[in-house]
Amino acid sequence: MEIFFLILGIVGFIFALSMLFYKSNKEKNSKKNKKNK
Repeated sequence: MEIFFLILGIVGFIFALSMLFYKSNKEKNSKKNKKNK
């Protein structure tokens, strides 16, 4: 059971990191679009 929770924690951590990177990339893209317009 401990291994299951360990894997679950790692997957959740990676998911949280990917969400943070996606958010930052989205903000950068929106800023670029505003400059172009």
